[in-house]
Amino acid sequence: MTKERILGAYMPEEEARREQLLATFVDAALAAPQPPGFATVLGHADIIPAVHVAARGDFHNKGDQVEPGLPAVLSAGDEIREPGNLLIVPQRRKALAQWLTRKDHPLTARVMVNRLWAAHFGRGIVPTTSDFGRQGDSPSHPELLDWLAVEFMDRGWDIKAMQRMMLLSRTYRMADTPDASNSKIDPDNHYLWRMNRRRLEAEAIRDSVLSAAGNLNTKMFGPAVIPPLTQEEIAALDDAAQWPATLNTDETRRRSIYLYNKRTFRIPMMETFDQPESTLSCPRRDATNVAPQALALLNSSFVMNEAKVMAASLWKSRKDSTDKLIDEAWIRALGRTPDEFERKRSLDILGELTGGTSQPPQLVRFCLMLFNLNEFLYVD
Repeated sequence: MTKERILGAYMPEEEARREQLLATFVDAALAAPQPPGFATVLGHADIIPAVHVAARGDFHNKGDQVEPGLPAVLSAGDEIREPGNLLIVPQRRKALAQWLTRKDHPLTARVMVNRLWAAHFGRGIVPTTSDFGRQGDSPSHPELLDWLAVEFMDRGWDIKAMQRMMLLSRTYRMADTPDASNSKIDPDNHYLWRMNRRRLEAEAIRDSVLSAAGNLNTKMFGPAVIPPLTQEEIAALDDAAQWPATLNTDETRRRSIYLYNKRTFRIPMMETFDQPESTLSCPRRDATNVAPQALALLNSSFVMNEAKVMAASLWKSRKDSTDKLIDEAWIRALGRTPDEFERKRSLDILGELTGGTSQPPQLVRFCLMLFNLNEFLYVD
């Protein structure tokens, strides 16, 4: 027995057989019928316990018995009337849901449209998205906030419809060009006389890289996907078995919304681009600009692999014309063709493209350059 066998390594034929078996298991798992969907619900107790006021906050010191009710400061004295027969399901949860979605409720619709606004404009109409109380900031455009809230309810609380309306608005489509006179009046752009430049979220950056490479799997629904990690990233885990990476490579290219989020471990690239911790509430994401972000886009195995995939695709489809190849690459990455200066710089990077079936190495560097452009990472 060789030293390699003693250490547990596989012989070449064993490794090939192992990979074949793993591929068979993956294909069988994907072809197997999916388990039926289920939902976690709360049921009512057979006996509704009596609730007492805790005198001075001590639950051992019971005060007067109280019935379920809505906050008096917001509900104008509305009451929840429970049926006397205990065999009937209590109405308190239903009453709360109906009260929250009433058209005259002062908060629910306003809070939701304010969060949607903050997601697209970088700051909410009420900057303190989780605090509409007296300690929160006042809305910069109160009439707009009220109109959006009413429109949201009139559209059946349709989130996609509201986002479409915001994205098609003149305000969203404004340029981020500075203006000296406006800067003197409103230097922080509270009144939105220009667009606030903002960086894409970590998930959107990953999806954009996959999409530009032509490698994004747009499949919907299904279980979470556990992407593979490098050996250095796995070393940060207490136990490698805590991260059973998905074996099907096509599944690992799904949109980031389907990525598995471990409470005590964030995917390093996501953490680098400010993905929040799942253990804390995050009303608004931070957007830092630090050196590890540039290093991740230049050196990470994920970005480098997608640059190679994009280069191979470009070389296969447009290798007969360098100009066509450059146009397609810019359209994929930035949604536009390059101007004359950008085209000249692209030609300088690419040089003379020669090669057989495999893409030239400078084409990979060219694709990597596109992933690192500010225009690729920022919405302006």
